[in-house]
Amino acid sequence: MKPVDYVAIVIRFLAIFLVLYSLKALETFVSLTIYSVEYLTPNTVIALLNIVVPILLAIILWLFPNLLSRKIIGDESLVATPLSSNGILAVLLVAIGIYTFYYSFGDAWYWIIYNSALDNANLSNIDPISIADNTSGMWVTGIELVLSLTLIFKCKTIANFIIKVSR
Repeated sequence: MKPVDYVAIVIRFLAIFLVLYSLKALETFVSLTIYSVEYLTPNTVIALLNIVVPILLAIILWLFPNLLSRKIIGDESLVATPLSSNGILAVLLVAIGIYTFYYSFGDAWYWIIYNSALDNANLSNIDPISIADNTSGMWVTGIELVLSLTLIFKCKTIANFIIKVSR
């Protein structure tokens, strides 16, 4: 197998994780629809998006893992050769990037839902320390997203740099 094939397997794992994430998010949507007087509140719509968007992304990832892995790793020869150290390291970097992307994706949805709930709430009772803490959490989530996407899409460059530095 080539590095592209391993990355395609990791992409399919991400698709499975996203479906599991959506199932976990189903609880919020059900509780909002059961206990809400209005059915289309902003919180309900965002909770529904919290289910639908990951499932749609999972479908795309499941159907096109080879296309995405070729975009990430790049085109390679059709002949399967043993993995080089650069190939192994690139696949590991993509796996770490996808793992961190999964958790930062969940955190990003959390902050979207949190901000939606704050828009509908009375803000006079919120502690300034809590606001600062939440703002820092949002920044950390943004940095996690950027770093995970960098690991995914610049894996070959980072792998070459790590090998060059380690020699």
